[in-house]
Formats: sequence, structure tokens, C-alpha cells
Amino acid sequence: MDYKTYLDFVLAIENRKEPPSLQYMFRLLDVQNKGFLNIFDLNYFFRVIIALFIVLVFGDLYVTMMKLEFKSLKYFVIPSEIYDFT
Repeated sequence: MDYKTYLDFVLAIENRKEPPSLQYMFRLLDVQNKGFLNIFDLNYFFRVIIALFIVLVFGDLYVTMMKLEFKSLKYFVIPSEIYDFT
């Protein structure tokens, strides 16, 4: 990431309610460059957020234990619910 990209990102975060900032953030979230967000886009980021949350809250040992039970958490239902709100 060069300085200009970093500066664009920081300005977009600081001015979240401005239309150019929303367009910038949307382009970041639209990983398939379709012009809209679908369940794939939401799930792509949601999996990383869940993994980071588990590591931060429970630690690495818990993540090792959770690999066996991760499928039973039904974490994939939440992005679907979010997508249904729109």
C-alpha cells in the first residue's frame, strides 16, 4: 500500500458519511467488481471477522478446539440474514 492509497483509506474512514467515502468503501467491499454486493461478498469478509473475533476473545488454544466445532456454529446464516435486510 503506497502513501496515496493509505491517505485515501484514512480519509474515507474519517468521513464515513460523505458520498465519495461511501463510494470508496463500496468499491473495497465489492471484491468481484459487479456493482452490487451479494452473499459471496458479505461471506468473504464475515469469515475473517469471525476468525479474528475468536482469536482475540478466546485465544489460539480455543481456535484449535473450534476447528472441530466451527461447522456446527452456523456462522454462514448471519451473512444471509444481513443480505435479506436489503
